[in-house]
Amino acid sequence: MVEFHERQHTEQVRHFDKPDVMTVSGMHRGMQRKRYDDRRRELIPAHGIRLVIISMSDFEVRRSNIVQRHDEDLAVMRYDLHTGSD
Repeated sequence: MVEFHERQHTEQVRHFDKPDVMTVSGMHRGMQRKRYDDRRRELIPAHGIRLVIISMSDFEVRRSNIVQRHDEDLAVMRYDLHTGSD
């Protein structure tokens, strides 16, 4: 299984976290996302499925967008898929 994590998975992003709004589970969205991310990291491999997390920070980013660099991007993807890095 491959997941792509944008910056809201590693830092607070008000638009996604909505710290002033509680979810049905009683926590704000940022806390809920962290809980779900932690559960995926634990439970997916426990079921024999390899989890590869590709982070946006692995790429060159300008103004919240990945700068397309074909050869370098392929190298990042190959490395992440080979090592299972997160």
